[in-house]
Amino acid sequence: MSVGSQEEIGQSQCRLETILHEIHEKKDAQLKEKRLDKIEEVLYQIPPCIQEQEQRVSDLEDHSLVWDRKISHLQKKLFLEAFMAAFRGQMIVYKSEQYRLRKPKIGELQKKVEKAQEALARERVGVRSSLKDWFDQRK
Repeated sequence: MSVGSQEEIGQSQCRLETILHEIHEKKDAQLKEKRLDKIEEVLYQIPPCIQEQEQRVSDLEDHSLVWDRKISHLQKKLFLEAFMAAFRGQMIVYKSEQYRLRKPKIGELQKKVEKAQEALARERVGVRSSLKDWFDQRK
């Protein structure tokens, strides 16, 4: 509730109390009738303030529900992102561990390179001899 509406309600209460006090003091029925009319006027002034406050409260509750849904969605999204980041981190660790386990030794690599060089040299010799034969046949 805002301060202004609380003050309005407080003022309305004071007016009602003073009118009721005057009614008790008066013995004239006509004056009592006038005072009762004033009470009705004051009472008609109060409900709009209360209705406005109720509307504001319901608007705030609706707004609160919207934000609750947004927060819930963001929490789910953050959890999913954290889960995916952790999963990616585990995959990186797993892959590096697999690489470490499969990592060939330097000696084995050197042997493979030597074998490949020998095979390449044999192919070159074979190509040279076949080219030489071909040129010889052409002459």
